[in-house]
Formats: sequence, structure tokens, C-alpha cells
Amino acid sequence: MTTWQVYLLADRLAFMNKPLNMHRKRTNSVTRETSQANVYPLEAIEQRVTMMALLGMDITEELKAYRWRLGVHRDELLKSGSTNLVKYKNVMQRLRILEKAASKKQ
Repeated sequence: MTTWQVYLLADRLAFMNKPLNMHRKRTNSVTRETSQANVYPLEAIEQRVTMMALLGMDITEELKAYRWRLGVHRDELLKSGSTNLVKYKNVMQRLRILEKAASKKQ
């Protein structure tokens, strides 16, 4: 939720292609039990895409990531048999909007 804000406020960025941490997934770990939708929240990318668009930045790759996250949320809602029909309809509507916009560009 905050990393993209730090990047946009930074005067300089450095990239180091070295693994500096390690993440293990154990059978009883929280990350193994949590849904992908919780790992990839929509709110964070929606805020990022909005700010980048307002700044006139290229959001092509961000929109691809957003489309992917919407798919993750759709799949998780279907898999869990969620009764949250409103959330599912919102996700599907956003996917249709993005698909329609993409088809107009072609």
C-alpha cells in the first residue's frame, strides 16, 4: 500500500539484483492459508494507477497487473463459494470495462 508512494516521492532509486531476504512457506504458515486476494489487494493498485495516470505516466503495465489482480479476486471469490455477490459483480464489471477499453484500442 505504501511502497509505490515512497518510489514516487524519491529523488533517486537504486536497484540491486541480489536476494536479500528469504521467504519460506511452511504448511502451517499464515501465507499458506491466506487467499491470493488478500495477498494482492485491489485498493493498492487502484490508488497507484490513479496517481500515475494523474501524473501523466505510462500505466500500460500497471493496467496489465490490475487486470491480473481482478482475475485473482474473481477466481478466489468463485473458489471460496463466497456469498459476497456485490464484490463479485464489482470485480466482473471492472474486468468488462477494461476488456471493452482494450478492444476499442485495437
